[in-house]
Amino acid sequence: MSCGGPKDPRKLTRAGEEALASGDYDAAARYFSDALAAIGNDPARSEYSDAKLGHAESLIRADPKKAKEEFLALAREKPETIQDREFNAFASKLGDANNLVEATEVLTVGIEAFPESPHLVALRDALGDRAKASSDGGALEALKGLGYVGE
Repeated sequence: MSCGGPKDPRKLTRAGEEALASGDYDAAARYFSDALAAIGNDPARSEYSDAKLGHAESLIRADPKKAKEEFLALAREKPETIQDREFNAFASKLGDANNLVEATEVLTVGIEAFPESPHLVALRDALGDRAKASSDGGALEALKGLGYVGE
């Protein structure tokens, strides 16, 4: 994918999104990496946030810690782009992949930024129930710190 000169970052980002939707996370990561290279990792470019977010999402299963770090870096860098919906969606995907610690860490930052978000409060409770069911004490304690009360 990297050969043949500059590529259209919009097309690469769309290809990455299609690969994500089909479950081909390795291909998605390559497309998003190529899109970021094509835009020079320039946060001012309109495609940047979508490519960065897609790249982070493509890493959720293979490297959840790096996925979390990339997402939180983007949230710090582009707070106007990463709102409570994005925190909710990303933490949900981490939780769906059974990465409860990383999901909880993303959720914690999201709740700190958007304490009134009903989406994030609902996700806190859903992740708390999962942590409780899985006996993940670390995630459960962190979620209790966010206000999870369980049953």
